[in-house]
Amino acid sequence: MSEGLAVNLKLNGRNVVVFGGGAVAARKIPLLLRAEAIVHVISPTICDSIKRLAKKHVVHWISKSAEQFLKQPDAFWHHAILVVMTTDDYHTHDIIREHAMHIPLQLDAGRADQGNVSLPALWQTEGLTVAFSTNGISPGLAKMAREQWTEWFTQFYGNRFGCYTRIVEMLRKQFKHHVEDAQLRQSLNRVLTDPNQFLDFQLACAHLDDPQDIVDQMMRSFMIEMGLDHEITIEKSAHTEVQEREENEVHANDQSRNEIEFVSSNANGTNN
Repeated sequence: MSEGLAVNLKLNGRNVVVFGGGAVAARKIPLLLRAEAIVHVISPTICDSIKRLAKKHVVHWISKSAEQFLKQPDAFWHHAILVVMTTDDYHTHDIIREHAMHIPLQLDAGRADQGNVSLPALWQTEGLTVAFSTNGISPGLAKMAREQWTEWFTQFYGNRFGCYTRIVEMLRKQFKHHVEDAQLRQSLNRVLTDPNQFLDFQLACAHLDDPQDIVDQMMRSFMIEMGLDHEITIEKSAHTEVQEREENEVHANDQSRNEIEFVSSNANGTNN
């Protein structure tokens, strides 16, 4: 089996059709909702977790069998970008694929070789997404790798990686706008990705509460390290912009967690 190419697919606002309403579908749907896809579930019956989402209109449930739906499909079917087949009847999956020739991305749960997409086990924190996949060989191995990664990452970065990514974003913007020398910009950006720089950031966090103060201290450290005798002024407006976005993201994440009740750390695909 080909190893495939790992990509980040933008599904926000795109139609995704899930056939089947059982446990497998319940594990796939949270990943699709996190990507802000418009999820349509085709199944005569659905499990309780999907039913709760349907009642809140987080997903659209059509109570029909695949055969019934395909005889006279709704308009969204013709504009779908991804079809996910999670039933326990592979003959039904074959029928779905015959009717889904216009849909570019197809996932056949349980038969990874029949589709062209798989949903990996994901590990996410603010500013970073890591995918684990065995290309359909063993979801359990993908889960094990994710758990080991989580343990290592937590030990090294703690809970401050997200804050560091925001500060890196602020600094890179300032470098771009205020440092004309391209080689100097590259050198400064390389310093940001040095693991030792993160350790310096952790030390700064230990005695500084204001992110702006942390940025200023790191900037002074950069200037010394680069042998420069001047400082680049970090605009307060950039800091305010990041703070506002952070507050909006926290609000959105809280709302999403309330809606997607059944999402858990074990929400893995069956064909990782």
